[in-house]
Amino acid sequence: MKKLILVSFILMILSTFLNAQDKKTTPFKITYPAECKLLMGNELIEPFYISTQPITNRAYIIYINCLKKCYQDYPEQWYQAWPETGTINGETDYNDCNNFVELVNTSSPLIKEYMFNPNYIDYPVIGIDWMQAYRFCKWLSDRYNEYKLMQKDFLTKDVYASNENCFTLESYLASQYERSGNKDFEDKITGIYGIKWQHHFVTPSFRLPTQMESKLAAYSKITLDALKPYPLPVFLKPWECLKVKGNKLIITDCNSETNQEFAFSSINSKLPTDKISEWFLDTFLENKGNSVLSVFAELGQNQLNYEEQSQIGKDSIGNVRYIILSEKNKTPLIISSKPLLPENNYNNRNCIFRYVVNSVNED
Repeated sequence: MKKLILVSFILMILSTFLNAQDKKTTPFKITYPAECKLLMGNELIEPFYISTQPITNRAYIIYINCLKKCYQDYPEQWYQAWPETGTINGETDYNDCNNFVELVNTSSPLIKEYMFNPNYIDYPVIGIDWMQAYRFCKWLSDRYNEYKLMQKDFLTKDVYASNENCFTLESYLASQYERSGNKDFEDKITGIYGIKWQHHFVTPSFRLPTQMESKLAAYSKITLDALKPYPLPVFLKPWECLKVKGNKLIITDCNSETNQEFAFSSINSKLPTDKISEWFLDTFLENKGNSVLSVFAELGQNQLNYEEQSQIGKDSIGNVRYIILSEKNKTPLIISSKPLLPENNYNNRNCIFRYVVNSVNED
């Protein structure tokens, strides 16, 4: 009888342990940017969060400045983010790229009189091509997840991060990122140290919305009022590098000890009057209304195996070959990171853009 009781007790303990393995093993819950709203999707579109505001001139200048700091050995990385893919005197000269004043002065009136105008610094950015918008969304999601980790003290801000040591979510989760924080999370069930995907703390990559997702947002009365000011997302504040002083815009190197400043005189210009469109993930695709995975497949970004890809090392600028799009069977659902589009599909730049992020089921 005692043996039976002992066996029953052991089985009860084992059952409790196994059930604990199946349940959520983390005190965290995924949180999404405050400016995003949840939409439940439809038979083709999974639930997603969509930004209620477009990307602004201020946010995009912060982006350029961060790329400039992080990739000092690879100036093409931030120069290719320059609006209208500007060139200096008709040709690319990376030796002159460190001079913001020179770049602004040789850019179009849209850049000089709108993007860098203190009066319009918080208005939607215009003059960005599709690929630039696509890359910005990925960078923005890295900053959001980095911000969340810093808020919990799992990461400290690294003012000297450069090249392959710049933070990306994928390299961090694959244990290919060396920076740490003042605290270290320990999973009490598995004994794993450090934040991993299964802890549901970080979000998937931000991306451009599909046209169907934009229509679903419009049905829910989430539309963009193009040319008006919008606040900077709170999670970008640690990288803030702009100040408006009177009629001048001051750009400081947000990670520099010397805080070198660039000043641009305000120009009394009018807002752009041309018709403004919005960039979508499937802007250049013939088939509209497909699922997000189908859209990415048409862009040449196929689904990959996470266990295999996470073992491949990052490149010289800290990137891996994939991005995390969502979750499937408690594992990151990943796709190849580089879209393929005909070169002539980058010409239209009179567009604003925003981002979406897939909602992860945490049940």
